[in-house]
Amino acid sequence: MSLQYVKNVVLNDKIDNNIQITQNSSYINQKFQIMTNEAFARAKIDALLIDVGWKITDGISVRYEYPIDGSMRADYVLNDRHGRPLAVIEAKKASINPAQAAEQALAYAKALNIDLIFLTNGEEIRFWDYRNEAHP
Repeated sequence: MSLQYVKNVVLNDKIDNNIQITQNSSYINQKFQIMTNEAFARAKIDALLIDVGWKITDGISVRYEYPIDGSMRADYVLNDRHGRPLAVIEAKKASINPAQAAEQALAYAKALNIDLIFLTNGEEIRFWDYRNEAHP
């Protein structure tokens, strides 16, 4: 997913909603800055999951904002065909090094009793089997 594609989506969405906007590049860039956060990274992550064969809309394979122990929510949990957790994906915005999410994702993995963690910002992906590797 390219920056231009996202800008076009934002622009088309504004036009579709009959909101007056200018074609000023700085306006679009300013609005785009709002999107360069975790949500934009998640759009990229969704596309990557689809590319490798995950069914992100079946409600079983990939779960979003998965509640854990009532006090935590994992960004993504990848499940087997029976809905049992296999891996956690912790998403961060592009400006953050994915390794900075290691402790947070580790807490989720331990609570779910799973070993596999993916840390990503949509640009970089780190895989961590925390029981067999000291660091992601």
